[in-house]
Amino acid sequence: MGERCTMSGHIQEAWYFRGSDEDTSALEERNRRVIMQLPEVDEWPPLTRGMFSFSPNESFLRAHVTTTFRGRVIYFGGSFSKLYLDWAEWLEKFESLLRRLYWEHAVVVLVTELIGHFTYRWDATLEATELFSAKPPVPVQEWEFSGGPRSFDGA
Repeated sequence: MGERCTMSGHIQEAWYFRGSDEDTSALEERNRRVIMQLPEVDEWPPLTRGMFSFSPNESFLRAHVTTTFRGRVIYFGGSFSKLYLDWAEWLEKFESLLRRLYWEHAVVVLVTELIGHFTYRWDATLEATELFSAKPPVPVQEWEFSGGPRSFDGA
């Protein structure tokens, strides 16, 4: 019998405060295309298209309450057997995805039945977010990382 690991989190999409609404929409569309290019089925540990969803992109003028103030939220998650055994590899896949997206911060929470709960955070550097205004815009390549262990060797 396996030990359940629940992994969930979000990526706060870039809010393009130096550009126009059209610029922001272009970054959102680029992010959508990157997520849609993820595989439907992936080798272990998986990082698949079905794990992700976007908060609705509602116009403030059409809605009394918007769910996308200064950028959408990209949600993700899944429930797995013993994901922590291959956690370092999953983090590498996730960071590879982050290098193709336009974002401000990302958070992952790993909840395991046996070894505890762990929170991870990535914050894009100011220099990285300034490259959103380049022609063409450059996805985030640099960030500050904090959080739980990157590997559970010996767990």
